[in-house]
Amino acid sequence: MDLPQGREEAAPVHVAAVCEEGGRKPLRRKREDNIPNATPIALRPEEINRRATFGHWEGDTMLVERKTRFAAFVHVAGARTSPVIGGIRAALSKLPAPARASITFDRGTEFCAHERLHEINVGTYFCNPHSPWQKGAVENLNGRLRRIIPRNRKTDLDQTILDRIGRR
Repeated sequence: MDLPQGREEAAPVHVAAVCEEGGRKPLRRKREDNIPNATPIALRPEEINRRATFGHWEGDTMLVERKTRFAAFVHVAGARTSPVIGGIRAALSKLPAPARASITFDRGTEFCAHERLHEINVGTYFCNPHSPWQKGAVENLNGRLRRIIPRNRKTDLDQTILDRIGRR
């Protein structure tokens, strides 16, 4: 694969176990193959990497726009692919086309239906395996939110909590 200058492709991740017969038996597919038709972050245009233009997002169960750091929370009814991609699609569909140019995800299986976003003209890119730090804006926001809303706390985000988050 031809990559832009200065970019290296991540080495494939293989997991294997030794069989009783002495051969190697794969335990799972290569990590890169878990997301069909995934475009690697190395192929993301330089204007996105530089945060030069508006409309490029980093995604999780929340979205962070790369240039402005504007955050949008996505309500999802579970961590499976259909509700996650459906929630992200609904949130992005409300925006004008130039404000939803692309989104970068980690390689979680909840994003394997990413091609549904292509239907609304949103390009998708994926971090290298085991490298969620490559979408640092959303990871940073996750860390900040965990100081206010611990992971084990079940809560609806009411206006009081949102106001507290906004003041930080």
